[in-house]
Amino acid sequence: MKARHALIPILGASALLLSGCFSTLKPAVAPQSSTTDPIAEAQYIQYHTSTRANALINFGGLDKDYAVEETASHRMFDHVWLANPVIFQDHLTLDAVQLEARFSEICTNLRGAVTDEGWCVDAATRNYPLFWAKTNQFSRDVQGIANKYSGIYVLAPASGKDHKDPLWLAFAKGQGFLGRDERREQAKEMLKDGKGVMVCRTVTHGMKPLWRGQDKGYIEETANKRVKIRIFESVKDRTTYGGAKARKDVNNETIWDRPDNWYICE
Repeated sequence: MKARHALIPILGASALLLSGCFSTLKPAVAPQSSTTDPIAEAQYIQYHTSTRANALINFGGLDKDYAVEETASHRMFDHVWLANPVIFQDHLTLDAVQLEARFSEICTNLRGAVTDEGWCVDAATRNYPLFWAKTNQFSRDVQGIANKYSGIYVLAPASGKDHKDPLWLAFAKGQGFLGRDERREQAKEMLKDGKGVMVCRTVTHGMKPLWRGQDKGYIEETANKRVKIRIFESVKDRTTYGGAKARKDVNNETIWDRPDNWYICE
């Protein structure tokens, strides 16, 4: 990623909401790029790729589209916008790979690692979620004209809090996050007393962590640090976009797998 402008604070401390409700905060100035804050970077990308935003750059003013939802546990950026190319000097042109790479780099800068499920976790222990970020680009034909859209969904700790904040950790767990230690403890339980236990594995199929399906099965045997699972329900649609649909015609499908690829269903 090329060098970018220094981050200008856009969320004032006086604007933070300290209750369980949320407030919607608009940037007071044009969003600036950040190499460490995924929320600020998401705002920057939208502002500098949106057709509407580039008009605002020239005529002044900001729109609520770049707002962030702020709660006591987390910040959330969730926007989809028209990103057709326009002729302005500071307009960004990012393809799908470049868009995703900007958040991967932020994760690296925070000494994190991106998981298959979309979380950026601390690389040292993999027990703490640093943030969640998913991006999307798609085209929609409108009266014969292909319109390009971009979308970004980001979750991060509340302003002034870090990745070890209890409220953030509780929220992330509610979104499906499981740390490495918890997965290992469950794996031990599966190998020791797992026969007959129902287990699940997550199949993420959208931008939000809750947009996921589950493969479900029962443990039949354990051997050589592996579990034999009879799958009775599987996610049919594993695409990145759209809703996953359960496929229940898999009653005879069994696999041997590492237990830490699964978790005990609640």
